Amino acid sequence: MFHDCFISFFLFFFPLSFFRMVKIYNRLHRTMGTLTYFTCHSWEWTYNNLDMLKNQLLPEDRKVFYLDPRPLHWPHYIENYCLGIKQFILNEDMSGLPAARAHLRKLRNIRYTFNSILMVVLWRVLIARSHLARNLWYLIMGLVSKVCQEFLDYQFHEALGCGETCHATTCLPVCLSTSPASHSLVDNCLLPCL
Repeated sequence: MFHDCFISFFLFFFPLSFFRMVKIYNRLHRTMGTLTYFTCHSWEWTYNNLDMLKNQLLPEDRKVFYLDPRPLHWPHYIENYCLGIKQFILNEDMSGLPAARAHLRKLRNIRYTFNSILMVVLWRVLIARSHLARNLWYLIMGLVSKVCQEFLDYQFHEALGCGETCHATTCLPVCLSTSPASHSLVDNCLLPCL
């Protein structure tokens, strides 16, 4: 019974996917043919004239005719470059671009979720099976816990102005037990800590 369903599923969807793959292949082949001239040739460009022109410009003209490529935001430039190739060389419609970006974002999130779940499952299996992995996990978590605790203690003492002179275990209960109406919180903390 399962084999019949599998065969009917295969026969139903295979011709559709086959023709779709042929269409995609033809489109890719056409695109590669269009870009062959640009990908198979090399050019050497000199910009001596540009340097000479840049050196001869007045400061006011340098602001109008901007010739320095260093402050360009390159990711934005490359994105516009690829969009220009898509629109003007490949003659593709740009209306499907937001849907394509949303689809890529969805695929990226699915990949991250799948990889995270796979990593957690593999790590749990490894911890369950290996004593060394379990000890390594406890060591890493202990170090992370200690660093977080030191950071929070430091932030607490910086906020109160205690500095290095007190410890949170002795300072905090006294600071919280004194009334803030009589003295400031920093005075209440510093007196018992010193």
